[in-house]
Amino acid sequence: MKNKTLDVLVKAENNLINIEVNGCYYNSLAYRNMAYIFEKYAELYKVGDRYSKKVQVIQINFTSGLPKDAEVIDVTQVGNLKTGKPKINNFISYEYNIDKIKEMCYNGDKKYDFIAALDFDKDELEKYCKGDEYMEKFENELTRLNEDIEFTEFLTAEEDNEKLKNTLIDEAREEGEIEGEKNGILTVAKNMLKEKADINFISKTTGLPKEEILALKEN
Repeated sequence: MKNKTLDVLVKAENNLINIEVNGCYYNSLAYRNMAYIFEKYAELYKVGDRYSKKVQVIQINFTSGLPKDAEVIDVTQVGNLKTGKPKINNFISYEYNIDKIKEMCYNGDKKYDFIAALDFDKDELEKYCKGDEYMEKFENELTRLNEDIEFTEFLTAEEDNEKLKNTLIDEAREEGEIEGEKNGILTVAKNMLKEKADINFISKTTGLPKEEILALKEN
């Protein structure tokens, strides 16, 4: 699953759950994620004859590359800034900091080891899961998904990559780092390399050839 973006929408009884695996972080990521879940939240009230709070809407993000001061698990609700109390009781968002969870895992804390495994490469995953029956089953399922052509194509949809590329360019431009789209794309690629994003993922997102990205890595 490393450096992939997974969008899963699950309806279970009175719960609507959206799950996303974000392979890299950028300043507008929260806006992108919230735009989608708020759209689904609004759809709940387009049907029926009343505004019901029976359905619980839950957003779950597994994100790599978050700022260093980010919490291990960040919980967000729509609430009153003064009292801190939620105004909407049927919406909540959780963001799991993959980098810090991996660090916990490496230090022997296995509380979130199945989440840390989402960011392991194949060798790491095999080494970590060996000897644990539950984690070996988890490894087999992750491997199957990563080798499923239809699944990986869905994860790297062209429209989403184009939006991501344009968003990252805009952010770099706003911060005064670049002039012009080509320089913007190069800046985006450099920033993604700093966050240790996969070369294939960077190439698909920016449209740059792998050779050019590798040259940036060496410089």
